[in-house]
Amino acid sequence: MISSKPKNLIIAYLLLIFLGWIGVHKFYLRQIKPAIIYLIIYLFCFVPYVSIIASFVLLILIIIDLFTLPGKVKSFNYEYKKNIDCFQKLEKEQQQAKQKSKQEKEKKQTSKHDWHDDPATDKQIQYLNSLGLKYKSGMTKGDVSKLIDSRPPDKEQREFCKFFDIKIPRGSKYNDAEKIVDDYIEENEKDYDLFEIVQYIYEEINDYTSEFHCKKISKARYIETIKSLLPKRKKSLLNFYNQGVVGLDNMEELIIKAALKLYPELEK
Repeated sequence: MISSKPKNLIIAYLLLIFLGWIGVHKFYLRQIKPAIIYLIIYLFCFVPYVSIIASFVLLILIIIDLFTLPGKVKSFNYEYKKNIDCFQKLEKEQQQAKQKSKQEKEKKQTSKHDWHDDPATDKQIQYLNSLGLKYKSGMTKGDVSKLIDSRPPDKEQREFCKFFDIKIPRGSKYNDAEKIVDDYIEENEKDYDLFEIVQYIYEEINDYTSEFHCKKISKARYIETIKSLLPKRKKSLLNFYNQGVVGLDNMEELIIKAALKLYPELEK
């Protein structure tokens, strides 16, 4: 859910005309810093000796905004639409991941069927290949199921456990790791969303690094950067999904600057 909404040019102009001297139109466009500057200048209008200068500066700023406001509203709405698409994609991926997890749990609860000794199907063989497992000639459906269940933890499980400092015992299988992850999520429900958000931001973040004179950030350094921001920034990361337009850009800027501080060699 995105808390902000597209902005209306007429409303923005009305706020500028009637309340522009205290920066209400800036607050309306989520331009918090410029809005605060307007308020400070407005307060100086009541200070002796500088009131005339402050009033003149405020008048100039309002005149400039009269001409630039359409572009600012258009830019805000463009960013809003772009982030709507990003959040819808993230939500869809989360739903698919949860559905996949549910299906796998149901599969584990299924008892041994009569088809256990039947020859493995092409679909099972293709699935084995997609998991990086080797099919041996003559394997039955039961053999394939056993091989799948006995496979080692996958990349996503390892990354999840590493991110939250969860130890996977040596020799653990995929199902063991899945239980460890599920048990952790059951006790720390919001951390699943946090991990999905962190994964999603990484897909986008290297598109912005050049704006901050930063080299491409590797996944390992990115994860360590995020961990350095936690737990102080954990709430901010969790709120990222609900922050709307300002959430995406601000969070990426925060992470890139933190990465540059942690790894100075990333600076171009």
